[in-house]
Amino acid sequence: MKIFARLLVLLPLLWVEGVWAVDCPSESYALVTQADVDALGSANCDTVSGNLTIGFGNNVSHVDPLVNISKVGGNLLIKDNSNLVHIDGLLSLVEVGGLLTIENNARLTGLAGLRSLGAVGGLKLVSNPSLSEIDGLSRLKNSSGDVLISGNGRLKNLDGFSGLTSIQGHLTIENNDALLNIAGISNVVQIAGTSEVYCSNPASERVSCSPSRNFDPWIAATGEVPFWIRSGLILSIPFTAATAEDSEYGYLQLTTPELNLDPEDEPIFHTYFSELPAGQPLDGVKCEWWGRQARTNFYWTQDVRYREAACYLGPSSKTLYVNFELDCYPALYSGECTDDVRNRTYQFDVSRGIKY
Repeated sequence: MKIFARLLVLLPLLWVEGVWAVDCPSESYALVTQADVDALGSANCDTVSGNLTIGFGNNVSHVDPLVNISKVGGNLLIKDNSNLVHIDGLLSLVEVGGLLTIENNARLTGLAGLRSLGAVGGLKLVSNPSLSEIDGLSRLKNSSGDVLISGNGRLKNLDGFSGLTSIQGHLTIENNDALLNIAGISNVVQIAGTSEVYCSNPASERVSCSPSRNFDPWIAATGEVPFWIRSGLILSIPFTAATAEDSEYGYLQLTTPELNLDPEDEPIFHTYFSELPAGQPLDGVKCEWWGRQARTNFYWTQDVRYREAACYLGPSSKTLYVNFELDCYPALYSGECTDDVRNRTYQFDVSRGIKY
């Protein structure tokens, strides 16, 4: 009897030390307030078998009470938390069986609280304006679903993905304005889906291409956006073409305050579609355009009915590039077209349109 009584005393201690996994009382949790977070923490459990949602308001300031949570069997959603600065309370989290989404958390600066995380069913880091680094993901090795990194305006690098080796889905990195390089994903040896890592494999040393500077999504009424060609570089803008079923055609409307250029004596404006940054123009007479000024509507289509009237991109989804440069028009320029000749600054404006 004394031995049995001592075992009863030791059972909670064994759990505290992490010997046994203890399911939380409910299958799934939606933690909208700080009181909700505190209540789950006081449940003395370490496994949420279903989904765990944290957010949708300004009431959650920290997740420290969740320090014992080591596994979420379903999706983990951390979204719309205006006062959440860190997620250090998740430091015991090892696995998320479903999709891990961290989205629209205005003050979240880093992911140090995820430093134990090794596997996820998918990952979305979207629209976190203060997120500057993801080093807390350094132990993440595998994603069994898509990985999307988008709209994190202060994110400077992807060094936190240094341990990531396998993505069983698509990889998309887009619209992260401060992103300087993507070297952090260099250890990924397997991507089961299509990789949308923009600006890979440039075809020219003269290319200027940034994954965060892209034309996604290609929508109507974007308004005029100013661009500059500088130092003889080819400005290459990535975008993802959808499918033939999604639209009839799209176009770029180009305008400029610059004066007319003389094709016999100086480089003129040149734009074209390509499969690689600054790559060869796509086949078809409508896939490139030369002009004395950047003033034209430059059309594309994925509908085979219009392939003679616009640049035909093909019917399937793919990554493509629109390239802008000042170059010597071969049919008229008589001199030697050197980098010094091309080295000038040219400003133009672009708006996008589409017909569904």
